[in-house]
Amino acid sequence: MNTFLNKIFYFIFPIVVVLIGIELYFRNQDHPFKLKATYQKENFSEIENVFLGTSHTQNGINPEFFSKKTSNLGFAAQNIQLDSAVFFKVIPKMEKVKNVIIELDYHRLDEPIDKNYFRLPWYYIYYDIEVYPINFFNKISLYSSNTEFFNTNLWNSFKSTYKEKVVNKY
Repeated sequence: MNTFLNKIFYFIFPIVVVLIGIELYFRNQDHPFKLKATYQKENFSEIENVFLGTSHTQNGINPEFFSKKTSNLGFAAQNIQLDSAVFFKVIPKMEKVKNVIIELDYHRLDEPIDKNYFRLPWYYIYYDIEVYPINFFNKISLYSSNTEFFNTNLWNSFKSTYKEKVVNKY
């Protein structure tokens, strides 16, 4: 029985180590969710302007060019439901917020967020927002939220044509 358990351990251990390594790789990579969450935590008491919206806001508003501390919390495919969750979870913690600008487009008003939307765990991990119940593995692992997406990113990073994305701290 001991040899059987040892063989199972030696078989599973490398798989677990690889999965933990992949998770750590993606957790430490600079991506908008991580950078914005870090910026929020470091500047909670100083931010005066907050932008919420979709990729139009995410890619169109650069807080670097505002005279007052500004935070851009827009993300691709973020609808009104997610905006309101971010608003009610994050904004009350900010002491100096004077302006909250919310992007309104017709497509944001009609489309409810799917309960299986792969980025919901990201909102939980980085902003402690749980719009719908999230399973245990997705609460602790970015990779498990969308393995196909992360596998594609991982394989692309090994290609000779890969260019690392440049994302500023905002």
